[in-house]
Order: sequence, then structure tokens, then C-alpha cells
Amino acid sequence: MGSAASCTSAARARPHLLAIAGPSCAGKTALARALVAALPSAVHVPLDAYYACRAHLPADQRARCNFDAPQALDADLLCAHLSHLASGLPVDAPIYDFVTHSRSAHTRRIEPAAHIVVEGLFSLHFHQLLPLYTYRLYVDADADLCLQRRLNRDAAERGRSAEAIRRQFFEQVYPMTKQYVIPTKERAHCTISGAQPLEGLVRRVLHSYRVKTENR
Repeated sequence: MGSAASCTSAARARPHLLAIAGPSCAGKTALARALVAALPSAVHVPLDAYYACRAHLPADQRARCNFDAPQALDADLLCAHLSHLASGLPVDAPIYDFVTHSRSAHTRRIEPAAHIVVEGLFSLHFHQLLPLYTYRLYVDADADLCLQRRLNRDAAERGRSAEAIRRQFFEQVYPMTKQYVIPTKERAHCTISGAQPLEGLVRRVLHSYRVKTENR
């Protein structure tokens, strides 16, 4: 009887949400994916999926939108979905296309898992999400490193020119980082350097995260 009751209790345990915030191209996504691979029963929820759809705008206007301010996200949908996942309920997350700046007609079914890794610029920005997180992590990196990584990524994955990438970085990305992202560092339980080797970061985060979940 006691064993069966323990199993039932474990099955109904609320998921642990691990938030990862930090500047663009600091290394958040690589870390999130590595943690999901290392943790049992884990799922990755990228905030990038929750950009508001701009399909109603002409293509040239979509490209001029400021994607580095929190207002660019569909915050209501994001908060609703994370609340559902934290309660053990599945959600149908949007799929965002960075080439067209619009949402796909399809969605991604996310089933609740023991560990939910929430990753993105503004993971620690929205106050209503902070109580949902078991562990809050900030990945830091200097602007030069972030720009170089962004040049490599956006050219390869999003077909953008180096000139356009640099212009967006200095006109929007970096100013918004200083205004909205860096201040959320103080809300993190731990700050790590995204310039460090990934393997070592994963070991460090897993250790501190496990300590936090055991003391929850």
C-alpha cells in the first residue's frame, strides 16, 4: 500500500521548470538542448516560438519590427502555456518562421515532463512567470562574442547579410539587451559565462539544479 501510494504521488508530482535567460547568442539554446538531453523526462520550451505573428503586415514592415523587446512576444499565450505545463497539462505551442516573421499553420504538441527547460531572452522578464520556476539561470556573454555568434547564425540559418545583421545588432539587439535583458540577471539563482566550454557548464548547472529540486 505504501509503495503504491508513493508511486501515485510521484506520478502526480508537479514538473520542475528551469528558466534560462541571457543576451542573444550567449549560448542559451545550446545549453538548454544539452540539459534536456542529460535530464530524464525533459522538454525544451524556447521563447522564440512565442513571437507574435506578423503575417498581416507587408514583408518589408515585418522585417523592420523590433524583435528584441519583450513586447514582440505573445506574452499572454506564453504565460498561459507555461502555467498549463507547470500544472502537468499539455499545450500546442506555436511554430515561428524567422524567415517570413510569421507563424506556421502547424503547432508543436508539448507533453508535460518532469523537467521543463524554458529558454529565451525574456525568460526572467515576466514577473508572473517567476513563481513557476524551480531554478532560474542567467547565461552571460560580452557583446563582441554575441555579435560574432549572431553573424554566423543569422547568415547560415536565416539568410541575412553581414551588413543587415550588424545594423540590427547595434540598432536593436544591443540597446534592448541593456534595457530589458541584463536587468533580469538579478532574478537568477545562478549566473554562468556562455564563453565557457559547454560540457563544463552542463555539469555545473546539473549539480546546482539537482540541489535546488531536492530542496524544493
